[in-house]
Amino acid sequence: MKLYTNFNNDPIAKKEIDNAWQEAKKEAKGKNPFAPGRIKEALDAYKADMNKKDN
Repeated sequence: MKLYTNFNNDPIAKKEIDNAWQEAKKEAKGKNPFAPGRIKEALDAYKADMNKKDN
């Protein structure tokens, strides 16, 4: 527990975590799997793939 507390109180570690979080958010922007239309596109692709396998 002490290690965890020391890590959380370390300003350098906090800054590194914050930087990593900001970079992850930038990379994930626009990649929301639940964005409107994405689920429908995935279902349509799945159905098309299943139709190919049935034929």
